[in-house]
Amino acid sequence: NHLSSVDLVRIVFFAFDRLEEILPPTFGKSPQFAAYTSDPASSTSINSEREKKNITRVLNSKVISASLGNGRHIQLSQMVRLTMKHLKTENVTNPACVFWDYTLQ
Repeated sequence: NHLSSVDLVRIVFFAFDRLEEILPPTFGKSPQFAAYTSDPASSTSINSEREKKNITRVLNSKVISASLGNGRHIQLSQMVRLTMKHLKTENVTNPACVFWDYTLQ
């Protein structure tokens, strides 16, 4: 099976080790990041809900970064699934997936 250069995609992947030890917990009423619940029934931002009460956010997983296709936005033919786990599982409530929204300036 011969692959041409059109069939190849450059992938860069970083996994940051022990970043959770460097970044301190954040305290306050309004998180400074986009946060979404892991509940598939709710796809809305939970920031407005959290503004009503004091919250403490901690980094509770590894941090990863991936880049495909020379930084261009490309449509993949198949879904990429990344599975992560919490570093601490006790005394944890309301986990949220956070991400860097590169479209914001």
